[in-house]
Amino acid sequence: MNKVYKFQTDKRRLNYMQAWIKTYNDGTEILQSYNTDVVRKNPDGTYTRLWHSWSPSTSKQVRAYCGRSFRDIPFEDGTIEDRSVEYKRKGYDLLGHKNELTPVRCKIEAKKYADAIKIGSSIYNDYSTIYDKDLKEIYKTNKRMCELVDIMSMCAKRKLKGNKSINTLIKLKNFDFVEVWNSGLSELYPELVL
Repeated sequence: MNKVYKFQTDKRRLNYMQAWIKTYNDGTEILQSYNTDVVRKNPDGTYTRLWHSWSPSTSKQVRAYCGRSFRDIPFEDGTIEDRSVEYKRKGYDLLGHKNELTPVRCKIEAKKYADAIKIGSSIYNDYSTIYDKDLKEIYKTNKRMCELVDIMSMCAKRKLKGNKSINTLIKLKNFDFVEVWNSGLSELYPELVL
């Protein structure tokens, strides 16, 4: 019996989103969200869910791609996501420890974190990348604080983005936020403590 090999023949962006549709020579299409394959459209027109996690942005991309709810698309074994299990965001603190919370708890904890900073609590304590989205919303009119959230996030995730000069400092300090803070970042935020 000959095995059929699929070859990618095309890749196009989906509606200006961070999603791409990869087309294969057997008629299969795969929706790639950022760098993750999330849904496959089989040659017979059925859809299969490939990614076992969930995010709001991926859900929007899937809806734009196939008009279906991402969470209602069956996995390869035919099962559908168990919605009785509550979705949790996953992230890292500045020491690299993993943590997870529901989106509602993230919003509450991010607000507590932002309030604690206002009264002089250390920015180092209790920060997690799972608060980033909510902190950016809280600080939407404060560009300096949004930049600080980005810096903490890069250190926690050990992943660089954006400003090249701060990236160099973060990389030189091996993603250690305390070292980055002590190497001049603290001078830009004299009202905050570590």
